[in-house]
Amino acid sequence: MWEFTSGRENVDNWTTLFTILDRPDAKTRLELERLAQGILDAYKAKNGKVLMARTMSANGVPFNYIIVAFPQPAQKRFELNFVKIALAQNNAVIAVYGVRIDDPTNDAAKVKAFLSANSEAIGKALEQATLPSTSTLPRREF
Repeated sequence: MWEFTSGRENVDNWTTLFTILDRPDAKTRLELERLAQGILDAYKAKNGKVLMARTMSANGVPFNYIIVAFPQPAQKRFELNFVKIALAQNNAVIAVYGVRIDDPTNDAAKVKAFLSANSEAIGKALEQATLPSTSTLPRREF
């Protein structure tokens, strides 16, 4: 798993986070579908509200796309995950663009406004993104 933050943020205090997960256990279209369903089930089990889940196509190549909202009432915020699950060169790769939206007075309204203004652009960016071969990404063992 590789996580990228923007600006001076880090994985502990991010407002936007891009995560890439390598999944060598999924190499076929059927395995990709099972992986996508497993991710969807895991999000639901963690109280994620699925806003969209569908199979889409970029240049004739199918991928699964999911948008999930996670309420975080203690922090007075929502976390939105925009997820692309696709077959890359050797196996499946998952790309997650995460956004944290907070507003102490009305975070739900701010989330709706964010989605109205940005979800189409984020979806298109993920649709058009060519996911990297994870063998080229830097590695640090934990």
